[in-house]
Amino acid sequence: MIKEIITGSPKETFIIGEKVATFLQGGETILLTGDLGAGKTMFAKGVASGLGVDPLTPVVSPTFTLINLYKARIDIVHADLYRLEPEGIFGLGIEEYMDNSHVVMVEWADISEGYFKGNLLRIKIEYLEEGRRKIILGGDIIKEENWR
Repeated sequence: MIKEIITGSPKETFIIGEKVATFLQGGETILLTGDLGAGKTMFAKGVASGLGVDPLTPVVSPTFTLINLYKARIDIVHADLYRLEPEGIFGLGIEEYMDNSHVVMVEWADISEGYFKGNLLRIKIEYLEEGRRKIILGGDIIKEENWR
């Protein structure tokens, strides 16, 4: 299923991430795409909050560290592929975390086309205008009854 949502603020993008976290059971890979500043990290912060990452733990884009790990109800592996060439993904070791005890979130996932397999949740965030975004969610865990 595909779901489209228009948000009017960064806080609303965060809340959509929190909502998505309620569907996660472990073993999912969230592939985040969108232009620079679209809201990928804000969405990721919402997922982290929804999974119970300590509110005092800063959830930031791992642009320079490439991978951040967060302890939560389901542990989170947060990766950022912005600075990588497609072949650079193989050296990160992300596949070690693709199991039922982790959720993997990947910013700039378009670089990794075809690399990730399994229970994929594709999130595309489009900049509409200041504060407004279109979030397009696709994947098997996106069910209409979850959005009522």
